[in-house]
Amino acid sequence: MRKPIATVLALVLAAAPVLPALAAPPAAKVLTQASLDKFLKDLPSVMKELEKLGNDLEEKAGLDEDSREEGEPLDMAAIRTAMKALYADAKVKAVLARYGWTENFFELYVVVAIGISYLAFEDAYAMYPMAEMKAMMDQIKAGVHADDLALVKANRGRVEAALDWDD
Repeated sequence: MRKPIATVLALVLAAAPVLPALAAPPAAKVLTQASLDKFLKDLPSVMKELEKLGNDLEEKAGLDEDSREEGEPLDMAAIRTAMKALYADAKVKAVLARYGWTENFFELYVVVAIGISYLAFEDAYAMYPMAEMKAMMDQIKAGVHADDLALVKANRGRVEAALDWDD
C-alpha cells in the first residue's frame, strides 16, 4: 500500500534544497527549542496517523504525479499551497489537533527539512569542496533563519531519527 502523506512530505524533504532559492522573502525565525522538541516527539506518531488516512491526500495536496508535469520542479509557493490543501482536510486537522498542532506543523516540517538538508550538504562539501555545492549551500542557507539552522544542528541526531534518515 502506498503511503500518500509520506509521499507528499517526502517530496517536501527532497525538494528542500531548491526551495529556498525560490523563496523571495528572507527567512523568518520559526523554531524554538520547545517547538522543535514537541515536533520531534510528535512527528513519528503524526505521520503514522496521517498515512492511515488514505491515498487521496496526495492528490488533494496537488503533489501527486498527475498534478505536475514530469520533471517540473516544486517551488515554495507550490509547497505552501500543498500544505494548506492538506490542512484544509478535516481529517488532517483532527489528527494534528490530537497532538496540539495547527497548520504550523507543516511550517516546522519544511524548516526542519531545509535545515537538515543544509547540514547534509555541509558534510558533503567538507569531503568534496565544489563550487556548485557551495552555491547550493548558500541557496539553502538563505531559506532558513540562522537561529533555526543552529537549533536543527544542535539537535541533528534527534532530527535525523525523527525523519527516519539513514546514515
